[in-house]
Amino acid sequence: IACAPRFSICNSDKECCKGLRCQSRIANMWPTFCLV
Repeated sequence: IACAPRFSICNSDKECCKGLRCQSRIANMWPTFCLV
């Protein structure tokens, strides 16, 4: 599974920001922004 680049938009499980999950900069928003 490829990880999305730092600060890019994470819009699917295949674009993980941390582990296998997208980490949100703002709670309950989707797509989320990568923080790592």
